[in-house]
Amino acid sequence: MQLLGSLVFMLYFLLATLLWSVVVACMGLIPYARRFRAVTAWARSVMYVLRVTCGLSFEVEGADNFPGDTAVVIMQKHSSVWETIAGTIYCPAHTWVLKRELMLIPVLGFALLVMRVIPINRKGRRTAINQVIAKGTDRLRQGINVMIYPEGTRVQPGRNGRFGRSGSFLATSAGVPVVPIAHNAGDFWARHSLIKHRGRVKVVIGKPIATSGRSAEEVNDEAVRWMDETMIRISDLHRPPSTLERSA
Repeated sequence: MQLLGSLVFMLYFLLATLLWSVVVACMGLIPYARRFRAVTAWARSVMYVLRVTCGLSFEVEGADNFPGDTAVVIMQKHSSVWETIAGTIYCPAHTWVLKRELMLIPVLGFALLVMRVIPINRKGRRTAINQVIAKGTDRLRQGINVMIYPEGTRVQPGRNGRFGRSGSFLATSAGVPVVPIAHNAGDFWARHSLIKHRGRVKVVIGKPIATSGRSAEEVNDEAVRWMDETMIRISDLHRPPSTLERSA
């Protein structure tokens, strides 16, 4: 049953993403908040079909931790495609830092352009950080939150990815807080896996991490500690990282 439900879900996901990409691509002259609401409508429909076909739902802890008076850098755990969809529901209007290859996908690439994304070349580390700081600061000044996945790629549950510092560099440079988000979606929607397992994803939104008077390294280290502690609490598959892993 899970295989059949997962197949039905994936068919809907692909068709809905194509349809909404066309809609969003036509919204370039509409205020950003309304564009984001269109993306949220897509995400809600996808999450509804996921719950019906695969029995996978989610709950959120700490939804009121987003400050309402300033844009922030959101640093979210990256373990599956799930969080890239559901994040538009439990986070305020934001844009994303993502790999530039996604911009080459027909229709979707143009829709992402309309959503003011920040595409980067992950192979050029220094150039990527500079792009994130320059373009991210511009988005933040316009009141648009910036979502970044500091691990850079989806990390399997039970493994610990290396946290990049571009998000903390952006936050300290722009003088805005970091809001960390942990979740255990990878326990149910594994990387490169067709089958979506039945269950309830736990999302935890942390309290804002202050950046004033602090280095990017200090901010990043605090975000990493919070992420590790929270993942141990909410995921049966997560294991504490060794000092060697985190310093690599």
